[in-house]
Amino acid sequence: MFAPGEQELENLKAAVFELKAALTWERTQKVRLLEELGRYHGEIKRLQDRLTDLELQLAEGKHASAPSGSAMAEQVEDGAPH
Repeated sequence: MFAPGEQELENLKAAVFELKAALTWERTQKVRLLEELGRYHGEIKRLQDRLTDLELQLAEGKHASAPSGSAMAEQVEDGAPH
């Protein structure tokens, strides 16, 4: 049998071992989640950049396809339909 306090000491040693193992697992999970978060941030940035590019292309396309004010005036002066 254990001497007084020996059982408590063994229980505490076991608890410390279990907590260290749990802490190691938690740290591993944290690293994995931070890596995943980094990938999500990269994907969000890529999508935002693509959205900006598409918005610029649309704005340029509308600007290029819309007749300028002087072109519209020429059509009216020539009697051409607008």
